[in-house]
Amino acid sequence: MKKLLLLLLLCPLMAIAKFYPGTITFNDGNTKTGFIEIPSFSSQKLKFRAEEKGDTEKFSINDVKKFTLALEKGETTYFALNLADVKTFKKEYKIESKKSWLKLFTQGNGLNIMEMYSPPYDGGGIAPVSQDALYYFFWKPENTYCTYFHAEYGVRAIGEFRVLKQHIELNFEKECPAMVEKLDKEKFNERFMEYIMELYNENCGSTK
Repeated sequence: MKKLLLLLLLCPLMAIAKFYPGTITFNDGNTKTGFIEIPSFSSQKLKFRAEEKGDTEKFSINDVKKFTLALEKGETTYFALNLADVKTFKKEYKIESKKSWLKLFTQGNGLNIMEMYSPPYDGGGIAPVSQDALYYFFWKPENTYCTYFHAEYGVRAIGEFRVLKQHIELNFEKECPAMVEKLDKEKFNERFMEYIMELYNENCGSTK
């Protein structure tokens, strides 16, 4: 009876699992092309099938460099990276030991902006205690970690731009102070991450 109940609980999850055509690139340079399920950001495994309806293999996030999916809207690439968030009451970053999956949002001159989706968490209750969010990180390809700088919760919060500016300053105050000096609230609200990347490319980057 317990096994039957467990099967019934798992069936909806199995039904919604979807595999997309794509290629995995491992840390050793080897690749595998087939079908890949998009993992949650914190999953330590990546599910792969050589055929869409075939058997599922699981690979450790520590063995994977990236995977690229062929979607209707175009190619999308996820990288396995360590997250770095600001320490409490300190102006410095702490790098997490476990890796996470982050989607490449946009590329720049020596700097990429990465996106991470976090679904709502209900705390085991009926009503959600947190809402879904998109977190944004700066990533320099020579590093195995990326640094947090912004979060989107669907609505603009009071003081949001001030916090963004603080994180931009923490990332670039020494390397490229123009990032902070020229940061404009109206332009950010109008053009979002496209504006941040353009600001970096025009004032910093490997070509400056």
